[in-house]
Amino acid sequence: MIIGAHLLAQPRILPPAQPTAPLPPNKVDFASAFWPDRVTAERYNELLNTDESILVSGKINYSDARGGSYETGFCFFYLKSGAAAYCPTGNYIK
Repeated sequence: MIIGAHLLAQPRILPPAQPTAPLPPNKVDFASAFWPDRVTAERYNELLNTDESILVSGKINYSDARGGSYETGFCFFYLKSGAAAYCPTGNYIK
């Protein structure tokens, strides 16, 4: 996750994937995204009133029971209307 101005023009660097335990069928799993620096109330209000001010991107690597490997990338950003929009790049399934 990155925050600030003109986020779509900034490079998105993802950390290397970490191996995890297999996910059983029908199990719901999730993770939370955190910004490492404290955001003041004033800055938070600025971000909420600015298009493209909060961007979340990631990549999920997974395999099936037959050994097929897959990757899904996602990227979306916040709009001041309260909606989210997909980034022009970074959304894919391989």
